[in-house]
Amino acid sequence: MATYIIDYENVSVDGMKGLSNLTAEDNLYIFYSEKADRMTFDLYRRLSECRARQEFFRASVGTKNALDFQLVSILGYKVARDEKAAFVIVSRDKGFDCVVKLWASRGVTITRATSIGAALTGEPAEEPVSKPAPKKAAVKKAAPKKAAAKPAPQSAPQPAGDALTRRVAALLGAEGAAYVGVAVEALHSTSNKSDLNNYLLKKLGGDNKLAGELYGKLKPLLNEHHGDRGELLSRVIDPQYVSVVLEAMDARKSKEGVHNYLAKKMQDKKTASEIYKILRKNRFLDDKS
Repeated sequence: MATYIIDYENVSVDGMKGLSNLTAEDNLYIFYSEKADRMTFDLYRRLSECRARQEFFRASVGTKNALDFQLVSILGYKVARDEKAAFVIVSRDKGFDCVVKLWASRGVTITRATSIGAALTGEPAEEPVSKPAPKKAAVKKAAPKKAAAKPAPQSAPQPAGDALTRRVAALLGAEGAAYVGVAVEALHSTSNKSDLNNYLLKKLGGDNKLAGELYGKLKPLLNEHHGDRGELLSRVIDPQYVSVVLEAMDARKSKEGVHNYLAKKMQDKKTASEIYKILRKNRFLDDKS
């Protein structure tokens, strides 16, 4: 049994890998904020199937590291209630390591990992990105024929990544490897170019130059990534209705609103109702849509 405390603002979807391996004896506390309050359909499905006890904390923002302070506060509360339990902070933020050392000195079992899966397999929390890249580059100077091996630094994020992470890593290359996590989080958390640019600016502390460079590289992926939703819809409904369904889901925030929007746009209440039932059955509509 273990208690997993997720810094979702930091690890996003990647940090949730390994959900299916949790048991009914495990606890899952997910900290999110208005900066990171979205999830993929796949993550929603996995959370629904996860047997662990789940609790969500919406952190108040407005000050630097606001979520981190609130996460540590709840962690201390949980530790005080059960010092014999095992705790895992799921975050790439090395600032939590001082918290880990503090409680370890008091005999509390607590670790930091970059994902649930990494914690279960005992992988180190440190990101294996910055160190391997320079070593590979040095080898290539001595042996030009091995230039084709350059993808090696790009594959570094894969232990905690998915297909999208690999695509982003390939785009950013070795020089941008340190920003792969932020880039993937930005793509998961935004749905248009303006939001993507603003999200990057916030995450990068207002560094316009760096945010602009990342934005230019990620922009082509934005529509492609969110196009996955249309592909998923086309598997369960007639493709001719995909565009109007996407429009309804983006324009209306309630399930009833989506249903009414479909009925009005399609002018066929029976078909609209059938599609609405399919959306509900396949979990395309969560509590907020």
